[in-house]
Amino acid sequence: MNLVIRNYFIALLLLVYSNSVAQDINYEIEPQVPFQPMLTLGSGFHSFQGDILGPKTSTLIGNIGYNAGMRLNLREQLDLSLLFSFVSFFEENDISSFKSDLNSIGLHLDYNLHILKNSKINPYTTFGLQALSYKTHNQIKYNRESTVAIPLGIGLFFDVSERIQMNAGFNYILSMGDIDKSIDNSSDNYIVTSFSISYDLFTPKSKQELFLDERYYSGVDFNEIERSDDDNDGVADMDDYCPKTPKGVKVDDSGCPLDDDNDGIPNYLDKEKDTKKGALVDENGVQLTEEKYYSMYSDFAPASRKYAEFHNNTEIKREDFETENDYLIARANAFNNAYNKGEKFDNKIDPIYYKVQLGIYSNGILPSIINRYLSFDDLESISSENGDIQYLVGQYNTVDEAVIRQDLLEEKGVKECKIVVDNNGVITDYKPNPKQNAKDAKDGLDKTNQENVSSNNEKLQQAENNSETTTDLVENQEEAVYRIQIGAYRIVLNNDVFKGVENVISYKGNDGLTRYTTGSFSDYEKAVSYMYEMRARGFDDAFIVTYKDGQRIGLNYAIKSQKNKPIVSKKKSIEATKKEKTLIKSPLFIVQIGIFKIVSAEDFQKMQKLGNIDKQEMGSGLSKYFAGTYDSFKKAEDRLKEVKNLGFKFALIKATLDGEEVTVEDAKQFSK
Repeated sequence: MNLVIRNYFIALLLLVYSNSVAQDINYEIEPQVPFQPMLTLGSGFHSFQGDILGPKTSTLIGNIGYNAGMRLNLREQLDLSLLFSFVSFFEENDISSFKSDLNSIGLHLDYNLHILKNSKINPYTTFGLQALSYKTHNQIKYNRESTVAIPLGIGLFFDVSERIQMNAGFNYILSMGDIDKSIDNSSDNYIVTSFSISYDLFTPKSKQELFLDERYYSGVDFNEIERSDDDNDGVADMDDYCPKTPKGVKVDDSGCPLDDDNDGIPNYLDKEKDTKKGALVDENGVQLTEEKYYSMYSDFAPASRKYAEFHNNTEIKREDFETENDYLIARANAFNNAYNKGEKFDNKIDPIYYKVQLGIYSNGILPSIINRYLSFDDLESISSENGDIQYLVGQYNTVDEAVIRQDLLEEKGVKECKIVVDNNGVITDYKPNPKQNAKDAKDGLDKTNQENVSSNNEKLQQAENNSETTTDLVENQEEAVYRIQIGAYRIVLNNDVFKGVENVISYKGNDGLTRYTTGSFSDYEKAVSYMYEMRARGFDDAFIVTYKDGQRIGLNYAIKSQKNKPIVSKKKSIEATKKEKTLIKSPLFIVQIGIFKIVSAEDFQKMQKLGNIDKQEMGSGLSKYFAGTYDSFKKAEDRLKEVKNLGFKFALIKATLDGEEVTVEDAKQFSK
């Protein structure tokens, strides 16, 4: 028995050591694992294995004991438990008997084997160190003594819910003390078959957690949902990044059609399956001829060739670096020295912007959700130190524009989005306050922020005139968006890797891989040039991915759509509208005082001086206030001066044409 236990102990040490070394090699930056302290209570059978054994002693039946303590997450598969336990041993045979009250305190290291992927039941193995205190009496009453013990064991974890975990374990305790005080005076061991429950009282609840009545889901088979595979490609829908693959098409682990030559056209559609790496192709996967290439991409050919040459000629090789991060940082530095020399990427001070937050995710995001997000051409992601990833869209100078975008997103089914404020990378919730300037002064905001706010106010009119209309916002979301996927990693890449790269989006899937995309283009040729740039920076396998209407689509469909896309000129549309002027009303110019949630008494008195104030509800408790509608820009301009003289610095002019909002410049041009 002792030989078996010794071999088990050695094998366990080797297993834990090999896992730790592998982690050090593959993870320069550790994945974020919740600390998640859990209170533990349990009970179990303690079977004594010493010199004095009763006739009823067996491995699984013995004296009942109790334990309590705390469990902590150290790494993804490693837990540390601090446990206190108590048991009262009693054994009796024909020759002798003894009774011993035993207390212990110990540290246990549990290694979760994760054999069953996405299972609520997982086996584990454990070892540790305990301090024992026991008081024994048989024919003699002994004083309390102390010793140490080494517990070795195996067991099963049951994840009952997000916060509750059950544990069934089998432990062999190697004791260094003579517990039964027999004549042999040898060390006594014992076996513990334990059952415990752990409850998480401390970990903050997820920001995305919804409090829903479980009765709504009483008839839902969640196991069936997890197994569902609508396109029958062998990848469950919840893990499928290409959920509408045609029947019979071979796919990779992400559920996307195989593309052996990485030209963006899947094998089942590719008429040239061995295209040279990096070559430009048409919608059939056939490499473009030199003549056709230059006719289509002449403006971008020099840049693409320059990046390709840098990629091929650089002397920085992956095998020269211990980690992926070190290699990519070296490539980034070399690239920036070659093309961005002298530029400083970290000291740029931007004005304050209003954005729309789509959501925050910590433990991965479903493919269906990230595909929808990536369809928005202005998507950005911000990672926090605790592992949360926040997804935002838009960059607006006024709350008005952000509110319009929020309404459009909600109409498209993106619920729970909200307006936030971006102050040079610091994201805070937007809180409407008509006395914002006074509050800023009172709270002691720094001078730079005050200047940014002032600059925004002064440029508000110009920003509003040049902003997208509601129609523009809708149309932009219906166009195909080209992005560059630069890689999928089991590590978290260092921020230095992306120095000089804008609009990097990161997201983690259920497969544990963190994917990175960058760039957002409506033109294929620009995406191609940017793809070469990413390869020059060390992302050798960078390729183009395309999104439209909330889904990832094939590059072949995007190329076809762009070739057949009609060119619409806004200028021509306005001129055509002029010819039909007899059927259309004249443009109207509206003076907007501002957007308020609560109008202060001071502002209300100012509005009374203006007279004839209109109010329009916007939702979210916000309201727009207007100081009149005019048929000429001159009249509206005079009214705007009057409004601003009363202290409404955010006032501006808007324009409508035949009931539709247009830019002020277009309305002025139409009036001429």
